Formats: sequence, structure tokens, C-alpha cells
Amino acid sequence: MNKSRIITIVLGMLLLLSLCACSPRFPTGAFETAAGTMLEFKEDGTYKLTSAFGKLSHQGIYSVEGDLLTLMTDTNCDQYNLGKGVYNWTYEDDKLVFHLVEDNCKSRTPLFDAKVPYYKYPYVPKR
Repeated sequence: MNKSRIITIVLGMLLLLSLCACSPRFPTGAFETAAGTMLEFKEDGTYKLTSAFGKLSHQGIYSVEGDLLTLMTDTNCDQYNLGKGVYNWTYEDDKLVFHLVEDNCKSRTPLFDAKVPYYKYPYVPKR
């Protein structure tokens, strides 16, 4: 191989590695709001949302593609055939925030509102 071909291959590999490093990885684990609502995303693709009073309100299967979170199934919403929910997500400084893309389940949308950030559990307010 000549030098220019080796350099081209190395530069191509570096470009691919940098593209992979730029894609954020969806955070799994437990999160809570300042009011105590709990949200857990497991690595097996399941999620559950529990009220501050400990009542399970939503659970199901999720998928992530890039910065899109899709709630594929939901025990609460599925009984009314309301379909999946799609949200953009961001995660920075242990804060997970959702922005509505499309969701017909009105009992779920306030829980995935950008005004209600989720913090990595346990939530410790900054003073």
C-alpha cells in the first residue's frame, strides 16, 4: 500500500469514530422529578412511570433512535387505542428532558413535558 492510501484509510476511520462519539447514548436507570414522580428506563427496553404517591401510572416498551424516544406500548394508553408517543430527548448534567413530537395519549403528555425535567435518582436539589 502506498502512503496516501494508508492516510486515507486512517482518516476515514477517525471520521467514523468521531461520528460515533457524537451520538448521545440514551440514559437508562431511575429518574425523578422535583415533585417525586419516578420514571425508570431499563436496558431491556421497558419503562415504568410511578406517581409521587407510589401509584403505577404508565408502563410499557420503548425504543430510541438518535434523539427520538418512542413509547411503543403503554398499559394505560393502549386500553384506549391511543397509540405510541414520540418525544425528542436531551440529557445533560443528570437532567433528562422531553419535548413532544407526537402523542395522542393525553394522560401521558403532561408527564413527558419539557416543563417537567427528570433528574437522575436520587434527586438532590442544588443549593
